[in-house]
Amino acid sequence: MNRLFLVPLTFLAFFACDEPPTSDDTDVDDSDTDDMGDLDACAGEGALTLTIGSGGMVGFVGFSDGDSIDIAEASNGDYGVWVEAQTTGLNTASSVTAVYRVYIGGGSSDDYVSQLYLNCDDGPGWARSFLSLVSQYQSEVAAEGLDGDAVKVDVVMTDADGETASSSLDLFFNVSWLN
Repeated sequence: MNRLFLVPLTFLAFFACDEPPTSDDTDVDDSDTDDMGDLDACAGEGALTLTIGSGGMVGFVGFSDGDSIDIAEASNGDYGVWVEAQTTGLNTASSVTAVYRVYIGGGSSDDYVSQLYLNCDDGPGWARSFLSLVSQYQSEVAAEGLDGDAVKVDVVMTDADGETASSSLDLFFNVSWLN
């Protein structure tokens, strides 16, 4: 069953308030130029890309198919996953529309839609969002039962100029408190 949750205010509350960025997320390392050249990446110049991964804004590392994504407990008690996205080619001067689709075990998707701002420090855009698991997995025992299960994560972001970047990965759940 497909569900569409239009929860931009709640989603932004998770994004903006649940876990403030740490110095690992926001410090700028001027020694690494990433061959960005003279592109104004924050204005959306360059190739359209979206990479799903982890590591914070500065230490970001993209996931590959077959990697694991940690199930975590948010400060409000919900179980879910933190999804980080790094983009190029999207204009970060305005909000972007983000659509997340999570397919657990090959089943139907749970859809999340939000308006958010990509952080940009004169390079790729970056965002971190918490996606709560559906209610049937909102107990510690149920969340633990997902350890090692397949999960497909699709992310599509569209900027104010109508430019769209997307990524899709086949991952596995990792319940960090078990492993």
